[in-house]
Amino acid sequence: MFSGTDLGSLYTPDIEKIISLEPDLVIVSTHFDEENAKKLEDLDIPVLTLYEEHDVTGVYDMIDILGTAVNRNAKAAECVSEMQSVIEEVSAAVEGLEIPSVYYVVGYGEYGDYTAGGDTFIGGLIELAGGNNIAKEVSGWNITLEEIVEADPSIIVISENDKEGFMSNENYADLTAVKNENVYTIDTNLLDRQGYRNAEGIRELAGIFHPEAFQ
Repeated sequence: MFSGTDLGSLYTPDIEKIISLEPDLVIVSTHFDEENAKKLEDLDIPVLTLYEEHDVTGVYDMIDILGTAVNRNAKAAECVSEMQSVIEEVSAAVEGLEIPSVYYVVGYGEYGDYTAGGDTFIGGLIELAGGNNIAKEVSGWNITLEEIVEADPSIIVISENDKEGFMSNENYADLTAVKNENVYTIDTNLLDRQGYRNAEGIRELAGIFHPEAFQ
């Protein structure tokens, strides 16, 4: 388990603690409050903001930017090259295979159904892994139960924490993937968090979609 100084949460960072560490650089996401960023910059502490990317090409650029910021350009290039190799291997392995219909569960239940639409980063990863995202015509994250039932996906991908509840929910009991027990779990951090491990996420998805190609 990682052990380090507690600097607060993503939304409520302990700015005074950060300042006390006298960092050479603070790397933040767009969730980092602009006022807090200004406090750091006013003390001549550089702040690098990383923005959400739309596809893996953007992740390559993000890694290059990080490499430049910390003077590790060669390592960044190595990471990008490794990602590209994994994704190219997956693409070659699934080429020509039957593409299964896939539903990726972001959220479900009484507050509605949420998935990765075709214009989302995760939606792109599903396609790269050789899956046909049933929500590819959906914009954003909202999908209706009726749309899910009509699409009747052959494979469902969900987090480990959500699987049991999803499988026992009568709303989804008649889905082909549920009846055939083709509901698979994945470490969603591999897909939700943009970075080097996205290639691993694509490889894991491809193994779910096309197990015959990765035996």
